[in-house]
Amino acid sequence: MSRALGCAILVRFLSGAGILILGSGRLVAEVPDALLTLEATTPFAPGQDWSSAPPRFALLKDGQVFVGGSQEVLAGRLEKAEVKALEALVEAVRKMPGLAPVISIGSDEPAFHLRASKKPLDVRFTGDPAKANPAFRPLTSLLEQLQRFDHPSLRPYAPASFALSAHEATHPGGCRPWTLAPTPAEATGGATIPAAAITSWAPGVYPTSVCVGDKRYEVRLRALLPGQRP
Repeated sequence: MSRALGCAILVRFLSGAGILILGSGRLVAEVPDALLTLEATTPFAPGQDWSSAPPRFALLKDGQVFVGGSQEVLAGRLEKAEVKALEALVEAVRKMPGLAPVISIGSDEPAFHLRASKKPLDVRFTGDPAKANPAFRPLTSLLEQLQRFDHPSLRPYAPASFALSAHEATHPGGCRPWTLAPTPAEATGGATIPAAAITSWAPGVYPTSVCVGDKRYEVRLRALLPGQRP
């Protein structure tokens, strides 16, 4: 295992190896061709909505890897040996005695959803991984690694498009005018919008308050990985 991958084992945690069930629900479908995905809700401040954060970690079948934070995404590529090393860690999770699809250790946050496509694995975990029973160590170790994953190939990723979602909501303070092509009504059902159309908008965990006539909307924008759709 490479040094970077070894450090990665210190990574964060499980939000689901496909898509995480975050608070108010996901904006997008799971990542196509993903071998392993992790999404997580780890609110650090009031007003954050992690359902609009990019995946914490996504590894595709061709070795592409994506690492997301509260807003931005990094992209890189793993060697075959590095992919195999991660698959071995996933296999150790599968072999855990009594592994359940939902594991809670006394708290709703943070929340993790881990999913793997080979020999399908789908696990949701809530609570502090550091406080988990040692029997869960293969799982908590993998989650921690994926949350803090680092690799020399990682570079900033510029999404071609974003998932757009809006719903009526009133927040204290001001609001900006609606300048996007989909109408608010269209956006309430979910829409895809090109990156060039939102250069002045902030995607990620902080929704934007928008005014349309006498109505106010909460707008969320989530970066889309290759092949993803709202």
